Amino acid sequence: MDGVFNHVDAGLNPGRGFPYHWLYLDPNDSPFTGGFASAGYFEEFDYNNRCTQQFILDVCKYWLDTYQIDGIRFDYTLGFHRPSEPHRGITKLITDLKDYLSQTGRSNVALMLEHLTDNRYQAIEDTNQICATGCWYDRFLYDVPQQAIDGHVNTRLIRVLDSGRDFVAEKGPVTYIENHDHSTLINRAGGRDRWWKAQVPLITLLTSPGAVLIHNGQEFGEDYFLPNSGAERVQPRPLHWEFLDDVPGQRLLALHQKLIQMRKMHPALQSYNFYPRHYDERLTQFNDQGYGIDESRDIAIYHRWGTAEDGQLERFIIVLNFSDYDHYVNVPLSTNGLWQDLLNGGEYIVDNYHLPNHLINPNWGKVFYRKG
Repeated sequence: MDGVFNHVDAGLNPGRGFPYHWLYLDPNDSPFTGGFASAGYFEEFDYNNRCTQQFILDVCKYWLDTYQIDGIRFDYTLGFHRPSEPHRGITKLITDLKDYLSQTGRSNVALMLEHLTDNRYQAIEDTNQICATGCWYDRFLYDVPQQAIDGHVNTRLIRVLDSGRDFVAEKGPVTYIENHDHSTLINRAGGRDRWWKAQVPLITLLTSPGAVLIHNGQEFGEDYFLPNSGAERVQPRPLHWEFLDDVPGQRLLALHQKLIQMRKMHPALQSYNFYPRHYDERLTQFNDQGYGIDESRDIAIYHRWGTAEDGQLERFIIVLNFSDYDHYVNVPLSTNGLWQDLLNGGEYIVDNYHLPNHLINPNWGKVFYRKG
């Protein structure tokens, strides 16, 4: 559930808006509304007052108990976060909710933050300190689709794809390539005639660490523009289900289904293991092991691994071509033996720790896999 607990629309008169604002002869005396942390939207909740803190906790408990929701995404938590005051705001709310969930025997409830720090990686440190389950990982939304749309990749991408980095145990990112707050990826790419620009972002999304979010309509290429501000941001946007019947819709749906099934069958893709970690962003060519970014050809190569359900080691080498041209690549492989391409099909016998001069098609990729 999306919980907006930073701000409220009090309205212009007692007949509309947040009622607790109007309980007082002078609404300015209301302890529920007023400034607290980072100014957000409308009237802010005032977490300086314990009645506000208790009210929001009770609202969350109501939704958890009455509707048995399995998680809350807390909107714009910068608006009620004071790092030096853990006894107020979002930190106190998360602490109280975790205590309540523990008392009621519900351990598998996600408490996720939308924490929009200027440096989006700072949100990871704040999430660890607040002790939430995780946070939205905006760098994936901004960087991966844009580099695919442009057809050019830069070395900062490796840090973006290493999305589990710096989270402490049992915390992590929510990753996505579009969401309800922004124009759809297809719209950003120039429309459904350029649907294939969504392929590489989708492959990265389902082969990188994190809890994957699929925006409704993304699976068949929903196409709409969302302005950054103004009344037009909040209006009905019915899904174009007919898009399922055309070629872009069918191709994108099939790719979503294939990648989701791949991730489900290979839980190691959900691990936080990633190489190259702490990548030297001055390297515009692959590193000595053949991984990283080749900016001259707009190719990215990274390694994922982890434990399969039967306890055996699973290895994945992901090769992505962000460009509009075919490229032949020497693909590094972490061990010799039989490798499969999970995305395209085919098997390859490797005896020298690499697959030489291998074709990677434009706006596409390969997912090489070996078990054991």
